Amino acid sequence: METEDISGGVTVATQTSSLSVVRGREVKRQLEDLDDDDQDDAEVPPSFRRYVALLNRTGPRLVVLSLWISLFVIGVGVYLPLQRLLKVSVEPPYGSDSEAAKATYDKMFPPEPVTLAAMITANGEPGEMLINADATLDYQLFPLPHVSYDPVDDLTALAEVISLDLKDLMKKYLDRCDFDFYSFFDMCAGHTVCPETELQSFTHQLFFPERYGGSEGMILVHMKSCDGEAVYKECVFEKQPFCDPVAALSEDWAEYRERRTHDCIETGRSECNVLLQVVSTPYVFEDIILGVEYGMALSTVATMLAFVVLFAMLRNVRQLALVTANILCAITATIALMYPIAAFVMPVVVTAPPMLVAVALAMSIDYSLFLLSRFNQERALGRPHHRALGVALFTAGHTIAVSGATLALCFCTMLALPTSTITSMALGNAIAVCMSVVVTLTLTPTTLLAAPRFYTSSRKYGLSLDDTPFGSPGLAAQAALPSRAAPDAPSKGDVAAAGSSGLPIGAAVGVSDAAAADLAEGAAPQRDVWALLGLRVQRHARLITVLLALAAVPFALALKEFTYVEDLTPLMQTSHPATHAFIKLADTFGQDLTTPVKLLIMAPTQEDGTTLDITGNKAWSIATCHMLQSLAHNVTSALVAQGHNYTMEPRDFVGLMTFSGGCVAEGYNLGPIDIMPFLKLAAQFTMLGDVLTNQGHNATQVYAHCHEDLFSETGNAWMRTLREQLVGAG
Repeated sequence: METEDISGGVTVATQTSSLSVVRGREVKRQLEDLDDDDQDDAEVPPSFRRYVALLNRTGPRLVVLSLWISLFVIGVGVYLPLQRLLKVSVEPPYGSDSEAAKATYDKMFPPEPVTLAAMITANGEPGEMLINADATLDYQLFPLPHVSYDPVDDLTALAEVISLDLKDLMKKYLDRCDFDFYSFFDMCAGHTVCPETELQSFTHQLFFPERYGGSEGMILVHMKSCDGEAVYKECVFEKQPFCDPVAALSEDWAEYRERRTHDCIETGRSECNVLLQVVSTPYVFEDIILGVEYGMALSTVATMLAFVVLFAMLRNVRQLALVTANILCAITATIALMYPIAAFVMPVVVTAPPMLVAVALAMSIDYSLFLLSRFNQERALGRPHHRALGVALFTAGHTIAVSGATLALCFCTMLALPTSTITSMALGNAIAVCMSVVVTLTLTPTTLLAAPRFYTSSRKYGLSLDDTPFGSPGLAAQAALPSRAAPDAPSKGDVAAAGSSGLPIGAAVGVSDAAAADLAEGAAPQRDVWALLGLRVQRHARLITVLLALAAVPFALALKEFTYVEDLTPLMQTSHPATHAFIKLADTFGQDLTTPVKLLIMAPTQEDGTTLDITGNKAWSIATCHMLQSLAHNVTSALVAQGHNYTMEPRDFVGLMTFSGGCVAEGYNLGPIDIMPFLKLAAQFTMLGDVLTNQGHNATQVYAHCHEDLFSETGNAWMRTLREQLVGAG
């Protein structure tokens, strides 16, 4: 053994008997690289070095791991309870006047009945109609007013068969449920005294819209209670046992439609001349849930593809386990936080969980890739794991924190939008982003420091048994990550030992052959296209800002024409039969059925402190009716003043005190005949009062009709003006 003095004052031991002498220039450059490690360490702020040192201790690591394991267990535990709290319907915006009105309405009235609707459409020869839409009323005193139709010359007979079949399907649920069946062909069922012809003359335009000339019709069922429990829209989605008949009847109707359609196609019988479409609350909810499940399936497929890309970038299967842990913890922690929000703070729609899962997946994968890629790069330069992690947290960690804060802020700004569908999804997404940032900056460093050699060993892409109980503990310590990672950087004495062992300096310090060649030749690092682009953007920041502002102008102008739909349509699948039926129902019979606008009118408090009983109170009925007539006039005047060519008429209000623009208490005449006695005789007016008035008889609801699309510019103006004028009228 002998020593040799090399320029620079460094003494390197060599073994001349079997090893070649390492060139002094390479050793000098390698030692300069070790000095650069100290310089890089000095560039990392002390707070980051202290954070890494803290996580390098057993106690803090156990605290971090215990915290995330606890959040994971809580999130898994509340997942199913959260599903029962989700809202399938569109709820009023959180904190809005509509939410306060809905809360008051829910106290006054029982849950609205579940509606099943069957739409029948003439599909035969041109001119064939479901009813005789051209029938005229006979205004003579004798016979009584009536409408005539001929079941031989049109499709009334086929439509009547459908009505009878649908009603027969309901018979097996009579012993469990209370429901109302509304059909043009069954107006007098259950009434001992009923002038059927007169009632048909009164209701044919309700079931068969006049503008379609009798080619479109509807049959309705209101399910009010089952097993003594009041049914409501979400009870089917929540799988309440007493709502089983509602779901079963909906399935029966859907199967009847499919069977009838199949028979028509197979046999070509005349029944095909009348098409049938079915839409119901359970059917719509099924449509929405299937869409949510389809979205979750797409997220799963996208996750698999993302893991393929991650493996190509990291080239280490073991580090994919870190990414998986980040994803699971981010998702479950977000669910754990969303549960109390849905239970006590604000309604959360059923589409919120799939969205937050997708966001948590994307952000966890991206942020894990940022941190692990930089960590592997530092390891490839021969730095020890704690130094590499400190540099990664200082550089990539800063990017992750800024990116997450920006994205979470963008989601939070969506909370200002007046729609519960968006606000609940925005809040869930913001929480998911924050959880992704926190889990990446805490759980990943903790796990890496707990087993640094295990997660950095990449021989056979991490599929070997190195640094496992079944493998050699020394293999991983000697195997460097190919162009990605390396064992801890050696000291200057280690370099001397490398020379004595005869190994190339690059291999001794854990640097790849290409990197060692760069060190030996003094090659400058090459910047990729993205780094060059970043430098150009920074140098011309002002110009880039101006260009971005100009590019935003067309989008800002387009926002003025932006319209949105605030009903169930955006939640439904485009190809599901319930979606087509739901849209056709709104187009044919108006948005009053799918998106009703209701006014809650409460009786005044009397001098003795009691509330006025509005049932049969003629003075109150007339006064309220005149108020609604004046409200229609004021809305029209206000809209015209705003530049909207829209006229609201008193007939646009339908309630207990008003019908077709007139006051019920003052009578309703068809020609010279007051038909109110016939309606009361048939118990139709009493049934209407039971639906529109609460049990305390101190509040009633009035439906308001808009002739425009509620989500158009004019429709929005109408809604806003109606609310403003109603406050003044009250």
